[in-house]
Amino acid sequence: MFHPNKPVYKDHFGAGMDLAANGKQGDFYIHLGTRESFIAGGFYKPKKEILSSLRDAIDYNGADYKKILNKKSFKDTFHIINDGDSLKTAPKGYSQDHEHIDLLRLKTFAVQHDLTQNEVQADDFKAKCIEVYKEMKPFRAYLNKAVTV
Repeated sequence: MFHPNKPVYKDHFGAGMDLAANGKQGDFYIHLGTRESFIAGGFYKPKKEILSSLRDAIDYNGADYKKILNKKSFKDTFHIINDGDSLKTAPKGYSQDHEHIDLLRLKTFAVQHDLTQNEVQADDFKAKCIEVYKEMKPFRAYLNKAVTV
């Protein structure tokens, strides 16, 4: 039915790229909108078997993953995407007192870099995107290794 003041259905452009084309590599994502713009990457709410592989990698060598997440330049560039969607208890097969329980509870393994409208409209926007994705490279490499091994 026609509505004269119908809100806009979609006020942003989003594009993602999964280089493996099978969901077994963390993707690149860019979101450009009137209210919010950002660059993201990783695994957003991955399938059960991928989530299991990611958790196994953290169980085996979570120290390397934490090292990536705690690197100053990484922390200055990104925030972790969580959406409040973490397990309340330990995942099946993992101890509640596991040293990396905070990471094992996650259901999404992705990061986001927020962009200002000035950054999006700047002449060097392409260079900015490349800079952000380069900073994300070790993060994606860790995740991609976890799901391809």
